Amino acid sequence: MTGRRAFAATDNVRNPTTHKDSPMSQTVRIGICSTYAPRACGLATFAADLESALHATEVVSDVSIITMVDSESAKGSPLPSVIAEIAEGDRSSYVSAARRASALCDVVFVQHEFGIFGGEDGELVLDFLRALTIPSILTLHTVLPTFSPKQASILRSASELSSVITVFTPTARDLLIEQGIAESAGIRVVPHGAPAALFDVDANDARQRLDLEDKFVISTFGLVSPGKGLELAIEAMSRIVASVPSSVLVIAGRTHPGESRRSGENYRSSLVAQVQRLGLEEHVRFIDSFLPVATIADVLAATDVFVTPYVNPEQIVSGALTFAVASGCPVVSTGYLYARDLLASGAGTIVESRSSENFGDAILEYANNDELRGAARLEASRIGEGMRWTSVACEFADMARELLDRRVPNELPLRIVGVDRARFASSNRRTGRGSSVSYSGGATTRIRHRRLSTGQSLSVSTPGLIHLQRLVDTTGIVQHATGVVPLLSSGYCVDDVARLIPVAYRFENDVAWDRVTARSVAFVANAFDPRGDFPANPRGDRMHNFMGFDRSWLDEPYFGDHVGRAALGLASVAGDERYAPVCEPLLRAVFRDLPEQRAIHPVGYTLLAQSAVPWLTTRARMATLISVLTGRLDASSDPSWFWFEDSVRYDAAMLAEALLAGGVAAEDDRAIEYGLRALRWFDGMCEKGDYLRVPGHLGMPRGTTTEGTGDEQPLEALALVRAHARAWEVTGDAWHRNRVLQTHAWFTGRNQLGIALADDDGGCFDGLNAEGPNRNQGAESTLAFVASALIAQKVQGSAIPLGVPSQNLNGASARPSVGQ
Repeated sequence: MTGRRAFAATDNVRNPTTHKDSPMSQTVRIGICSTYAPRACGLATFAADLESALHATEVVSDVSIITMVDSESAKGSPLPSVIAEIAEGDRSSYVSAARRASALCDVVFVQHEFGIFGGEDGELVLDFLRALTIPSILTLHTVLPTFSPKQASILRSASELSSVITVFTPTARDLLIEQGIAESAGIRVVPHGAPAALFDVDANDARQRLDLEDKFVISTFGLVSPGKGLELAIEAMSRIVASVPSSVLVIAGRTHPGESRRSGENYRSSLVAQVQRLGLEEHVRFIDSFLPVATIADVLAATDVFVTPYVNPEQIVSGALTFAVASGCPVVSTGYLYARDLLASGAGTIVESRSSENFGDAILEYANNDELRGAARLEASRIGEGMRWTSVACEFADMARELLDRRVPNELPLRIVGVDRARFASSNRRTGRGSSVSYSGGATTRIRHRRLSTGQSLSVSTPGLIHLQRLVDTTGIVQHATGVVPLLSSGYCVDDVARLIPVAYRFENDVAWDRVTARSVAFVANAFDPRGDFPANPRGDRMHNFMGFDRSWLDEPYFGDHVGRAALGLASVAGDERYAPVCEPLLRAVFRDLPEQRAIHPVGYTLLAQSAVPWLTTRARMATLISVLTGRLDASSDPSWFWFEDSVRYDAAMLAEALLAGGVAAEDDRAIEYGLRALRWFDGMCEKGDYLRVPGHLGMPRGTTTEGTGDEQPLEALALVRAHARAWEVTGDAWHRNRVLQTHAWFTGRNQLGIALADDDGGCFDGLNAEGPNRNQGAESTLAFVASALIAQKVQGSAIPLGVPSQNLNGASARPSVGQ
């Protein structure tokens, strides 16, 4: 798109030789253009939260506010961070504010809603963007399935004038591309952030503070207006109370200022009248105030089911729904766009019609099924990890730094965070961190591969290590790359370094890789919560995940998938006496401190780790984890769906492998049987006859197929390779051996486009969709290819299964006994 202020543009990016600081090594000054306190609206809250989170990053040295002032807002804000005000209808104020921002900031983040800027459909925002002489990042809080011609024209111009556009969901990104608003290379998907205060509130304490003890709490919060559809939730309460008499609906929030100006308190009064008419005075509570974060955190911590009965099916973002999911609340919602995206993987239920009976029944399904409610809560918590403001702010800060660093000459990689990993998140690809996804154009040649029958094999070459060497440095392995060039600003994460350990260990005879193994073990050990007494009694249930390029941790220690991955990485070398003094106490701590409310993926990783180091655990501990996995299979499966959850999600086949490994180590035949059944079912979903199609980053809900699930990622193919290698060792069935080779061939062309994703240097593209590959070669994808090639090569060279737990294929050496 001509004219875009991308990295190649020279009119809008400061020259590193003339900037007062060197952007390659110094911090960035950020401006945020938005509504702001004391104005009470969701956009102002978003801006304040983003400001606070940016201050906490190492990349950002200063944050300034350019605030939008309407006729109702007080001018002359005393808040020290406000450097300029824009009067909604005063065109000259847009220009003067842009000039001041250009003088005091390096990059400006513009929060866009059509209604906050002056002119028809907010067209005066273009005056601000044109007057800027620094890069701008435009966040669209409203994305419609069909923009009006005027709206589309404004956004196309805004896209041309901005360096980057960010949206909150992949759906929003797709809508922009379909309507020709912007090109995919200039869009990043970054989730709506959630404040840290939401994550650590004790539910019992919150219920006591809100006088909700012994109640089944249904809640919603936010500025009250007819668009919230709250009458639907109130009407559904009659049905709910008849079945669950302890139910209480909490409606928290003041009337929206715009609604108050138009109609006063008429809408709220109609809701109160509805409650009285239905005789629900004891079952519906109103909190009529603009809620501070601490009160929101209490309401959500006390909540059993959160509801968003919103009216507008085109709503593309909801701060309230973001906060609820981040807090781990199961959700029942109408089917607006944001809810469909955020709840697709199982954190809630979409009610398709505006029927109070259907809405009530969906809530009752959670009220009457503790296991279903618990599963939704776990999935919401998993998604929420990628929505922490700490992770989101790092994404925005990295974008700003990348613009100034000018590291990428032609395009800005698209990132999908949290919806997925997250990579996103932050950018954890599927856990909050996010994954770089940048599509390249050009024709591709589709190559069809004949399906291999039992007894046939594929030749597996030794993987190159050149690209891995590019990514590995004296700290760890850099998370992302732009093409083949490591993206240093993306820093490091425990997830990737833990995956690096067994790969580096396979080349221990090379002194350089031996050093990499030792440094990687040190990195993971350093990530554990330092409040533990290491090495005697470290704390194993909390650890850092993300480290900046300057070696400073970017997050607070917490429990997530990275804890299980860390255990699995350490277990791969714990049998080596050189590493045992560090690995063993950490592994014992993880096995000891695994939280009672276990998310399913950390259970799988930890069970795999325990099966690799049986001398550090007990059969009882393994049996507990096995029971979690088999219990989830029993609860979720039906004749057509044999899986652990209602959606097949990231690193999927790992769960089947965990049951196989745990079943062998704990001598549990039922676990082995379940693992084999789950693996065969999952493999059947992926096998398309002449190619393999693994589920994509959006997940595969029950009743769907792998098609239409988003971008395929190399980690999924590796997980399936590992699982089949494990199954071959356990069963001796040559079918699994051949499936290892056929699955590994996904990397070399046995995929939906028939193209090779890995090159001779051992680098692997980060993803694949129907348009083509993402040509960035990051750590996760490259490690997945190299690890898959090493396993496939081992299988190819073995005439018979090894007949022992597959540490020999997938990692650690083994000691002979397991504790009782």
